[in-house]
Amino acid sequence: MKKPFLFLVALFVATANPASAEDRFLKATVSGTVQTQAFITTTNTRIHTSILNNRRIFLEFLVSPADYELVVNVLAGSEVVLLPKHTGAMLPTLSIFKLGPNNQSVLNTKLGILRLVGDISPSVATNLFKNLAGEIDGVAQFRFPLSNDGVKKFSFNVTGHGTDPAGVGTSPALLKFKVTAVGEFTQQP
Repeated sequence: MKKPFLFLVALFVATANPASAEDRFLKATVSGTVQTQAFITTTNTRIHTSILNNRRIFLEFLVSPADYELVVNVLAGSEVVLLPKHTGAMLPTLSIFKLGPNNQSVLNTKLGILRLVGDISPSVATNLFKNLAGEIDGVAQFRFPLSNDGVKKFSFNVTGHGTDPAGVGTSPALLKFKVTAVGEFTQQP
């Protein structure tokens, strides 16, 4: 009985925080807007625009900035995640979205710039980012030779659509925002 219990504890530890030593995180800042449809009457609607920023993302995922850091994992397909600040907290890493498989890039080795355009791979979120689809247009500044540990800054614009959690059924939410990732983030024990 003790061996299966220890196995389950070890499995939980391994899956509660999938960040590994090979991952590299840059602190992220999000700024942009969300547009949803607001019904005045059954036949009269308006476009409601609200702010999308780090605070809103923490609210959407029901987590605290005291426990999580919003980061871009430059070694995992430029994935935007909410990463627990402390590995000992046993909190899960929450994926928001990442660069999709349909992407193209151009490189300037003299200036150390990589420009890319691609689609979005959504996460399994059940909030504003549910069924997120759209396009990413970004720039990465790096040290040559190009490697993921040489990325100094990564910024990209996202234009897409998700699901309005306050809407009726699967009401759409139009998202337009910028993510700027700069400065290393390392989880504490």
